[in-house]
Amino acid sequence: MEKIFSRTGVEVFDLGNGEVVKVGPVEQITKEYLAYTRLYHLIGRQPSTALGVVTGFSIEGDTASLRLLDVRCEGFKSDLEKMILSAGEDIKTLEYISRALDSSLKLLFGPWSKHHATRQIPESPELLIQELLGSLISLWQRAKPEQKKLIDIRTWLNRLTNPNVIGGLLKSTGGCIQLGACHRDFCTCNIWLDGHENIRVLDPQWSVTGSPVSSTGHVVLDLASLRVNLERLQSDRDRQGHKTPLDIIKLQTCVEVQVDRCVNEGQFRRELFELALFRRYFSFAICSCKYCLDPTRVHRFELMQERVKEYGKKLLNQIGGNRG
Repeated sequence: MEKIFSRTGVEVFDLGNGEVVKVGPVEQITKEYLAYTRLYHLIGRQPSTALGVVTGFSIEGDTASLRLLDVRCEGFKSDLEKMILSAGEDIKTLEYISRALDSSLKLLFGPWSKHHATRQIPESPELLIQELLGSLISLWQRAKPEQKKLIDIRTWLNRLTNPNVIGGLLKSTGGCIQLGACHRDFCTCNIWLDGHENIRVLDPQWSVTGSPVSSTGHVVLDLASLRVNLERLQSDRDRQGHKTPLDIIKLQTCVEVQVDRCVNEGQFRRELFELALFRRYFSFAICSCKYCLDPTRVHRFELMQERVKEYGKKLLNQIGGNRG
């Protein structure tokens, strides 16, 4: 059994039989297992869903283990983030990356959304707002005093508990939003490629960071996650000095096109997307893990803090002053 990597208390081992196992705290690993099983329930386990395959789950004492098929043994050679950061200015590679991202977005609006026709989700869309609110409250409580100076979000956090405000975020031109299959950490490091434009998506989350509430979810969370991820990667490539005709700025545009389409079709309000964006920015801006605080990634940290101030002010006007 060979250790592949470890992060935030979780270790991943290659079992040597075509499987990997994630070992860590019971609560953390159990939630990931539940995230996989919820997605299987909503979208199925067929190859077209492109979701990683769980082969086993067990608990022993204060440790849990989650076994999955090793995507590398299925022919998936690299995650999309590594490919983006190592692409340099090779046009063919960047064009392949663009197609892979497009396939990832189609996944969210294809196999992952078709369950609406056959499955009923017995919960109120308001639970989605409660999940976002629970995460923001948790993150605010965790933030250090100097981090809280970035933006005082307490005013509009309080207003988000107002039923009229919640209703305003959920209602769109096409009616109320529909809950749907949702990964919650839909970013390039969790999207694996096989060189033939097939993808595998790994490591879904049970709820957004820190939230005690878990809704079925909505595509708005995954679009926000991917948008922030691409911004962070763009800052990496800018720092490396890469300038190409096809750069990550254009990949971000692909996400924005989908967001605009969803807003125009009435799938969600722009304010809901910006709330999901802000939550993601804030989680990175206050993170104190070794990965985020590594000196080679300080530019990412600074970018997230800038975005917190920018979007915090927008939300303060949209939610804190104009609703209720």
